[in-house]
Amino acid sequence: MTPTHLRANLYKVLDQIARSGQPVEISRNGRTFVLAPAPKAGKKKRRISWPRPSGFIVGDPEELTHFDWSRYWRPMV
Repeated sequence: MTPTHLRANLYKVLDQIARSGQPVEISRNGRTFVLAPAPKAGKKKRRISWPRPSGFIVGDPEELTHFDWSRYWRPMV
């Protein structure tokens, strides 16, 4: 197929490729180009892998409000 024929029948050629799944070759200046359908992209399920949390506090969170943090505190320099 020539580029002129492709230009004149672009939508017909695209419909033919979509219907048949067969690529179409276009020749120009001694080179051949192929117009082909893209492979079908299936739905990929993305699975997010979250890191396992560590350091959970087991107990009553109210106890943290009365915890003496002074030994862990360091002044900013």
